Amino acid sequence: MASARKRKDQSRTEGELPSLADLFQAAGVSSVSSATSEEQGRTGSQETHGRIERAVLRKSRKGRGGHTVTLVEVTGLKERELADLARRMGRDLGCGARVEEGHAVLQGDQVERAELWLRKEGVCRLSRGG
Repeated sequence: MASARKRKDQSRTEGELPSLADLFQAAGVSSVSSATSEEQGRTGSQETHGRIERAVLRKSRKGRGGHTVTLVEVTGLKERELADLARRMGRDLGCGARVEEGHAVLQGDQVERAELWLRKEGVCRLSRGG
């Protein structure tokens, strides 16, 4: 084992970092992902997919010092599921996201992008509020 590791170290150039696979192999981990294909296919979107009945999207500035936010009101979700939804929306849309008073709050005017994202997630009853 030591001779194989030594050969790998010699084959690398001075400034090159080891690959992630090399690090896992050196640590004795046989595979990078221990999750089965069934676990990999299950995501947070599928956990909430069947429960989102309706979503309302609103743009708001009230009480935010003039900053625009997008409010996403979703029916049929518990607080934890709503927090997960907000986290995923923020990550996928590239904006800040949090939960306030039972709404997912996205930073900036994200109404159109959020509508496309929710439709992609399988929400068919979407409305835009004023």
